[in-house]
Amino acid sequence: MKQLQGQIPLKEQERVPIEAALYHITITESGRLECTPRWLLSMSEVAQLLGISRSFLWELAKEEGFPSFHIHNRQYVRIESLLAWIRTKEHPESEQSTPVPKTQKKKRSQKTETKSRHNI
Repeated sequence: MKQLQGQIPLKEQERVPIEAALYHITITESGRLECTPRWLLSMSEVAQLLGISRSFLWELAKEEGFPSFHIHNRQYVRIESLLAWIRTKEHPESEQSTPVPKTQKKKRSQKTETKSRHNI
């Protein structure tokens, strides 16, 4: 396959560069380049950014904790929330880092209870 300068190889065309997903890049009439940060992505954009199929993304979206929400009949993902969700998937042990308090009373063995009754 011949690659011409300025063309992207076919495999790379399927993925959206992170910069393109996180910023809306425009060239003004005066030739100035403007980069405006984006804070919402559509589900199609998220699938392209992660390099997964849309159907697999919809399966992920059904999981509890996936950071998507609806506006009318469309589903969106905040970029900050997506990055935080990815971090928790990279380090699942950090989700469990807060200790869970024990609310149950310690059970005492019958031997201990018998001894303490005799001491009274």
